[in-house]
Amino acid sequence: MHQREQRPTEGQRRSPRWGVGLLLMAMGLWIPPAWADSEGAQSEWHAVPEATTVFPLLVGGGLQIQGPEGLRFTAHAGILPEAYLDAIHGVSTQSGWYDQVTADLISASLENALIAQVSAGWKPSADRGFLVSAGYTLATLGGGLEGSEVLSAVTGIDVQLGGIGEVDRTFDVASTVHLVQVELGWEFQLDSGIQIRPGIGGIFTVDAQSDVEPTWNPLPAFLESVNTLETASEEYLDETIERYVHSISLTLAVGYRF
Repeated sequence: MHQREQRPTEGQRRSPRWGVGLLLMAMGLWIPPAWADSEGAQSEWHAVPEATTVFPLLVGGGLQIQGPEGLRFTAHAGILPEAYLDAIHGVSTQSGWYDQVTADLISASLENALIAQVSAGWKPSADRGFLVSAGYTLATLGGGLEGSEVLSAVTGIDVQLGGIGEVDRTFDVASTVHLVQVELGWEFQLDSGIQIRPGIGGIFTVDAQSDVEPTWNPLPAFLESVNTLETASEEYLDETIERYVHSISLTLAVGYRF
C-alpha cells in the first residue's frame, strides 16, 4: 500500500519547483510519451498508416497497430500488378510447372484482382527491430476474357460451342484465391516518426475457386458442350493455382507512427 502523504502545516510551503517535479513524475507514470525509452514504447498502443508493396503480391496501403508486449496487427489492401503476376509466371514456366498458355489463362482469371491481407506479428525485444508475423491473404474481384480455343488447349477438351463461321466464343474467367503468408522483418523507427519495415517471407495458396462463364447464351443443342468446357476449365484452374502459385515474398512498408 502507498503511504498517504501528510498535509503541510500552515507554516510550511511547497516550492514551485517541487510541485512541477511531482507533476512531471505523475505524467511519466500515467502517460508515457511517444519519445520514451524503447521499453516504455513497447508497452504502448500506436497506429502506423503505411504505404506497402509485397512482391509479387500487392501494391497498396494499410494500417499497422502496435500493441503492448511487442504485438503487431496489420491490415493492407491493394491491387495485384500485372508485372508481379508475370514474375510468378516467369519462374513457373522456366521451371516447367506450366506453359505460357496456362500462364495467360491464370493472368486472365486474376486480372485487376483486389488483394486484402491481414496478419498478426510479434516483436520479441523492445531494443531490437526484429519481428515475426503470419497471416491470411485474399485475391478476389478480378477476371478477364479468354477464348474457347485456350480453354480447349489447356483442358484437352474439344467441344461444339455453336460458333458462327470463324467467330470464336469467349468466356469470363475469374478466380478467388486464398493464401497464407509468413514473414521475418525488421522495424526501423526514425526520430521523425517515420517507420520503415522491410521483410522477407513466403506466400502459399491453400484454396482457389474459379468461375468460367460464357459471354453469350448458348443454344440448347450446345449447352451440354459449353457446360463440359466450363467445368473442366474451372477444375484445371483451381488445381493449377493451388499447386503452383506459391512464392517467396519481399515486403517494404513505409509509414508514420502516431
